[in-house]
Amino acid sequence: MTDHNPVMQQLYNRAYCYSIVVVASVWHLGIMCLLLGSALSYPSAQASQPSIGIALSDTCFIMVQQGFDTDCPSIEYLYSTGWDTTDPKVSGGFSVIDDVFQREFPQLQKHYRFYDFGTLPMIWIDPPADTRDKVRMIIIEAELKNYFAGGQMSKEKNQRSVSHDRYVDASCRNAVISAEKWSELIADTIYYMRNNCIEGYTNHDTIEVIEDEITEWDITTSQRWKDDQYLEWIKKNCLNSYGSCDAKP
Repeated sequence: MTDHNPVMQQLYNRAYCYSIVVVASVWHLGIMCLLLGSALSYPSAQASQPSIGIALSDTCFIMVQQGFDTDCPSIEYLYSTGWDTTDPKVSGGFSVIDDVFQREFPQLQKHYRFYDFGTLPMIWIDPPADTRDKVRMIIIEAELKNYFAGGQMSKEKNQRSVSHDRYVDASCRNAVISAEKWSELIADTIYYMRNNCIEGYTNHDTIEVIEDEITEWDITTSQRWKDDQYLEWIKKNCLNSYGSCDAKP
């Protein structure tokens, strides 16, 4: 730009400065997006030690709410143990709602991402609904009767087995423990699930082997055995000539 037109020179200088600002802003925005994308896709520091959620079943919740005599612990009691490691300013505090002590609504959307880069795995007491499918859940059930797990429907010789007190699914993401023994099982189940439900990481044997008495039975007294013997006799004696089977043995 020539010096003989100062007005045009001033406009040119301003346009040049604005273009630098725009380019710098776009570059800065690109860097910020890149960093944000990396943060969202970066694996959680807690991946090797998954977070655990602890909650009551619907039955336990109602029994506690109505004041029934039950082995189910209250959320208030579980919270008083100090196990919950969430931030109440982020994921909601605890108070009495609908006549029962429970967690309040989270203060932030996607509040669970707040803990992604923590150095320790989290324990959630009564986790919000949007969090329960993102952590490994332990549900305390009012009653957990004996049940058959995989492979327990068959019987080997005179032995069969049943499971009791604790159920953990094949994915090691969901566990149910009996309210009757929850205080014995809760810490063990947390440790067990944090170690991907490997057998050596639990001190509680929840499988009971039952040995049934052997009943001796003379098979020759059964009608099925007698019928089978008669059919064999027919095959040997009745297929060669007409009338050869008139006399039944």
